[in-house]
Amino acid sequence: MTDRKAILRRFSLAYLSIVAMMAFVLMVSLKRGSDWKVLLVGMPLFVIFFVGVTYQFVKEWRQIRPRSKAGKNNEVS
Repeated sequence: MTDRKAILRRFSLAYLSIVAMMAFVLMVSLKRGSDWKVLLVGMPLFVIFFVGVTYQFVKEWRQIRPRSKAGKNNEVS
């Protein structure tokens, strides 16, 4: 169970970091008198980060499932 908690903690921090990057870009652009358009321009980069973090999360989450369940699902009758 500690592996799951560690993974959840690590990836929740990663998602929070992505949101913080977006908030930082927004605050800087608003401070300079710009609008929300800066986030729209940078959105492909944020989507790539989000997809990358999600892919790694799913990959690691599937690796920690119990071996007994994985063995039963892969058996051919």
